[in-house]
Amino acid sequence: MMDCYLPFIVTGKAEKIVKSRKDVRISEVTAPLGSLTQRIPLSSSINPFRGKKKKVKSKGLDNIIFGIHNIDLSAVEQIVDPSQVNAISDMILYALNKDYIDGEKPITSILESIFNDIEKKGMDIITGHSIGQHPGSYAMPRKFEAAAALNRLRTLKVLHKA
Repeated sequence: MMDCYLPFIVTGKAEKIVKSRKDVRISEVTAPLGSLTQRIPLSSSINPFRGKKKKVKSKGLDNIIFGIHNIDLSAVEQIVDPSQVNAISDMILYALNKDYIDGEKPITSILESIFNDIEKKGMDIITGHSIGQHPGSYAMPRKFEAAAALNRLRTLKVLHKA
């Protein structure tokens, strides 16, 4: 506890208060939570085209233009550099081009495949350019942020599998 900018140890007092208090909370869960369902994205719901041309572009920390749609990343606070957004946008396109998004694999497996490819062959693999010829400006995001971006694509349709 702080009092007039001086620290005081009050652990003993806090423990006494907790012990004297009657707990009136009612347990709402009678059984353990069930298993998580896997989200399996459908490739038909992910369209990178604007007209006849592929249009995938990152805009700062908060947006990816994916075809005619905008992926809003403003609530994904862990993205700290536009280079991560560049990488994420190309990872989604890479997954489509490699048929990782096939209507059978869950998002976790898709991301594992992408990140394994990057680990083996480097970030160049996601660019669509020849090895050593990528346009640069990539920073490795975490899988969580890549999944967050994919899940924020408004057209995304998924199957659920236990």
